[in-house]
Formats: sequence, C-alpha cells, structure tokens
Amino acid sequence: MLVLSRHKDESIMIGDKIELVVINIGLDRVRLGIDAPPDYAISRPDVDEALKRKQIKQRFNEYLNSGNYLEAYNLIEIGEISPTVQRLSELTKGLVGKLKEYEGK
Repeated sequence: MLVLSRHKDESIMIGDKIELVVINIGLDRVRLGIDAPPDYAISRPDVDEALKRKQIKQRFNEYLNSGNYLEAYNLIEIGEISPTVQRLSELTKGLVGKLKEYEGK
C-alpha cells in the first residue's frame, strides 16, 4: 500500500484519468473529491454492504409475502438475514401450514 500525505486542496493522480483532491480535513475524517471518467466504477464498501443487506431484506420479505417459505428460510439458514421475531413467527406459521398441506396429500 502506498501511503501519501496531502494538505487541503492538494491532489493525487491515479494514472492519467483519476484525480483525488483533499477537499476538507476534519478531526477524524478527510473529505475527498474524486474526478474520474463516468465509465470508472467508484464505490464505498460500507455503502455497498448496506445496499446488499437492504436487498437481502427485500428478497426475504418478497419470499415471505409470496408464500415461498423455503427460500425465506434458506436466507436465514445461510446467515444472510436475522429476521424480526414477528417475521420469524410468520415464517414458522407458513412452514407449518405447508407441512400440513403435504401431510394431507
């Protein structure tokens, strides 16, 4: 890892197309500006992880609301989501209902 020191309004070039500029320096954080072509993907791991959790929660709720209880359960089983007690109760009731349907056949 290359470690560089910069002051406010100083920049760093990455290749010849990406420029990082120190916009502001606070007590415990640095504000950066990034100038890059639109075809370069720039992401923040913390934001990416939050988006992933939100998408998993939406998928879990869609499975549960559509009666796809096994898929909802699988998300819990592989550790992708920890549902609320209410949603877990709904899942349990749905799974029990499906078992009763199969027993009746």
